[in-house]
Amino acid sequence: MSGEFDWWSPEKLRTLTSALQKGMKNGQLPAESDTEFWSKLPFADDDDELVEDVRSELQSAELQTTPLPGVFLGDLSCAESRLSLLTNSITSIVYIASHQMEPLWAGDGLNYHTITVSPAIEPSKTMLLQLSSATAFIRKHKPTLICSSSPSRLTMVLAAVLLDTAGGGLDVEHALAQCRECGVLIEELAPSDIDDLEAFAHNIVVASDAALSTPRNNKRSLDDGAISPGKSPLPPPAVGKTSETERPVRIGLLGVKAQRRVSEEV
Repeated sequence: MSGEFDWWSPEKLRTLTSALQKGMKNGQLPAESDTEFWSKLPFADDDDELVEDVRSELQSAELQTTPLPGVFLGDLSCAESRLSLLTNSITSIVYIASHQMEPLWAGDGLNYHTITVSPAIEPSKTMLLQLSSATAFIRKHKPTLICSSSPSRLTMVLAAVLLDTAGGGLDVEHALAQCRECGVLIEELAPSDIDDLEAFAHNIVVASDAALSTPRNNKRSLDDGAISPGKSPLPPPAVGKTSETERPVRIGLLGVKAQRRVSEEV
C-alpha cells in the first residue's frame, strides 16, 4: 500500500495521528456522521479529501486485536500504512516471511524483526528455532504488529506469545483456543506445527523450573553475623602448638620506632 501519508513529514503525520488518537474510543474512530470531530481534524482546511483519505486508509489497514494488550495482527498492507501504524501507537513490526523484510518505516522510530521461514534453503530457518527470539523481541517492543499473509503462521506466533506471557502457566490447547476466539485460527494447524508449539511450551516450563530451583545469591545481611567493632573477622587459631608474631608499630614525632616481640607457646 502506498498512500498520500507516505510522503508526509514525521512531525506533520504525528500531529494528525495524535488528533485521531484523542478521538478514538475502545480503539475505534468516531463515526462518519460525527462532523464535529472530522471537521476539526488538523490540515482538513487545506485538503478537501483528507477526511475521506484518512478513513479509507485506516479501514483498508485495520489491525486485528488479540487477547494480549499491545499485540496486534495484520497483513502486509497493515505494515505498510504509516497512518495506521502511528494511529495505533505501534512501535515494532514482526514479519513472518520467506526472506528478510525491509524496515520500511524505521525513520519513524519503528523496530523490526523478521522470522525467516525457509528450511529448504537453510535448516535453521524453522519456526521452532526462531520462536524464542521472536517472543523476546515482542516482549521488549510493545505495542507490536505481527504481520503475515498466512493465518497458520500468525496463529503459531500468537500462540507462542501467549505461552511465553504465561510463563509455563498455559498449555498449547488453551493457547490455540484463545487464537480461535480472536479469529486468527481459521483452520486447524498441521500436526507438525502443533508439535513445534508443544516443544516450545516444554522449553518454557523447563526454563521456569530451572529458574525456581536455582539457589539465590544469598548475601550476608548487616544484621546476620555482623562483625562488632574491635572483633576480627578471621577464624580463631587452631588449638595446639601455635606461634605468634606481633609487630606493634608506634609513630612518634621524630620518626617510626618498631618493636618486635616473638613469643612461642607449646
